[in-house]
Amino acid sequence: MFSSRLLILMFLLWANPLRSDGLEVKDGRYAGGKSIILKLTPKQASVIRLKYQPGMDLRLTKAQQAQLRHAANLKVAPTKIFVGHAADWANDCTCFASNIAIDFKPGFIELPVKYLMSDKEAENNHGE
Repeated sequence: MFSSRLLILMFLLWANPLRSDGLEVKDGRYAGGKSIILKLTPKQASVIRLKYQPGMDLRLTKAQQAQLRHAANLKVAPTKIFVGHAADWANDCTCFASNIAIDFKPGFIELPVKYLMSDKEAENNHGE
C-alpha cells in the first residue's frame, strides 16, 4: 500500500513538467498580461472567417504595424502574425511562441504583448 502511494506521488511529480505551458486564457481572452486589440480590415476578417486554420498567418497593414509598434513600444513591428482561437493557444506550448494573436470576436484580434517582436526576432526565436 505504501509503495503504491509512493509510486503515484512520484508519477504526479514527474508528470507535472509534461503539461503544456499554453497561454493563460479566461473566457476566450488572453489573461496573462497586457494585450493589444487590433481591428482587422474587411479582407483580413474575411480570410479568417472563410479560411481559418489554427496558427494561420495574417499579413498586417502598415497602419496596424504602426499601431503595434506604438502600443507595444517595439522598435520594429511584425509584418505578419499567427492567428488562433484562445483554445488553440491555451493547449499549445508557448516556449518559442512569437507574434501570436487570438481571434476573439469577428473583425478583431487580441495580441499578447509578451509575444510581439520583429519578424527577424521571431525567426531567431524558434530555438533552433
